[in-house]
Amino acid sequence: FVALLDNVSDDQWIWKPAPDRWSVAETARHIVIAEDYLFGQAMGAMRNPADPEWETKTASKTALLERVLPD
Repeated sequence: FVALLDNVSDDQWIWKPAPDRWSVAETARHIVIAEDYLFGQAMGAMRNPADPEWETKTASKTALLERVLPD
């Protein structure tokens, strides 16, 4: 991730293709914040015992994700 951003110029960093689109800087910030949050959630989940009902509770979500996400 850092290597991909290493050669981005200041102008490229803040450029937005349209007013309602994100710049590279805004996108990178979002990724960093989201990854930090998700890592914290995963670490918290690993500190707790496994939920024996997890597969039953999330079965419909798996089908949805398989339908809407590209291969």
